Amino acid sequence: MDARSSEEDLTSPPGADRATRSAAVLAVVSYLVTAAMLVFCWWLFVWASREDGISGYFLYGFAALMVLLTLTTGPRFGLLDFGHDVVERESAPDLYALVDRIADELGARRVWRIEVSEEFNAGYRMVWYRRRPVITLGYPLWNLLAPQERVALLAHELAHGVNGDSARSALIGLSLDGLTEGFEMLEVPVTMESSELVELLAVICAPIAYLLTFPMRWLAFGQERLLRESSRRAEFYADHLATGIAGRPAMVSVLAKLTLKTEATRELVAAMRRGDEDIWAAQRTCLAGIEDLADIDIQDEHAVDSTHPSTERRIDVLYDREYGEPRLESSAREALAVDAELAAKLPEVIEALRKLDKEHHYDDEPGSGDPA
Repeated sequence: MDARSSEEDLTSPPGADRATRSAAVLAVVSYLVTAAMLVFCWWLFVWASREDGISGYFLYGFAALMVLLTLTTGPRFGLLDFGHDVVERESAPDLYALVDRIADELGARRVWRIEVSEEFNAGYRMVWYRRRPVITLGYPLWNLLAPQERVALLAHELAHGVNGDSARSALIGLSLDGLTEGFEMLEVPVTMESSELVELLAVICAPIAYLLTFPMRWLAFGQERLLRESSRRAEFYADHLATGIAGRPAMVSVLAKLTLKTEATRELVAAMRRGDEDIWAAQRTCLAGIEDLADIDIQDEHAVDSTHPSTERRIDVLYDREYGEPRLESSAREALAVDAELAAKLPEVIEALRKLDKEHHYDDEPGSGDPA
């Protein structure tokens, strides 16, 4: 990959600007709207208590619905998603030791929990009112990474705790997470195996939910648009911090392997359908014939979403700077020890993948694909 000269230093912290301050104002507005809605719900309950018969029951039902709607789309404290399997510190000392070493090197907080998921991805978020860090490791991606590449991936995720990303701040993060996750919860899930009744219910409920949450949706949309540039800068900076820890070859290789999502998932799904004894070894066949990064075709437009820069641009930015030797290294022995600790969670990961395959009959990929 040829280096390009940058017009600006994209590996510096994003900092606060007019857009991020405006997003903070919208976050405060969302809190005020939530508070106003709760007051309105209280008033509905008081009104219902004074009514008799059908009208009273109707008001109670409407008030309960509004409370549920308000709590669903209101600020969240990042409760753990128990759909993912939590790896406890006591059961994975080698994994937590590696993550702690990286966090200490970055000057980041040590993680509270590590989760394992079926996604071709990895993630970092803050949970509970104390904003404790949690990392999610998508095992289909983790399975393809060499020991030093795993250090790079973990360092990138942990860097989100120190890279100044406004979207993860206590003020904006609680608002934005609550809004976006709440809207998803209000959607009626429809799969290829859903009945006609479920599909009809989804069609009926969608416009109703949209009308009821219209103000909050625009608040979320406004925050996302205002934070788009800041979030992209935060990704560049997280890449930069991770490269200083793991070295440029490892970080660039992680970014390049992220573009293999379709091929890797195709091999994984095929192995599951064949009933292979070791589907993870079968998945790694997607790396056959790839001897260096030049063998991976990275599309110009590849990016996880609008908040992420293109993968090609992220790699180019890393080549714009000079980096020394890795500050922290991992060995093959350590990687094997970590894999042994994660092995207990793999049956649940495989079951989740089978469920996705059954529901969606996908031929491409089940997860989502870039470090968050």
